Amino acid sequence: MKDERQTIHLVEIIPPEEQRSSAGGARGQFSAPTAQPLPPLLRALVMIAAIAAGIGLLALLVMFAATVALVAVPAALVAGGVAGLGMRWRSWRGRG
Repeated sequence: MKDERQTIHLVEIIPPEEQRSSAGGARGQFSAPTAQPLPPLLRALVMIAAIAAGIGLLALLVMFAATVALVAVPAALVAGGVAGLGMRWRSWRGRG
């Protein structure tokens, strides 16, 4: 019991809007807009933002290194103390 009726879909093709290039190009030719160079003030602000981002990343790296040092230094001191106690115990057992 298949529906054998045909479905018709109407599609309207709309041509793109024609633009004349700034040089007065022929009809039917399209030109992409040209990129304008950044003004000096905006260029300076972008450079300042990039430098600030670099300094921020450097600060994060220093904070990470300091955090690792805060964990690693006490762990190394404890490991050294345990090793020293182990050597004393071994020498005491050797004399015994």
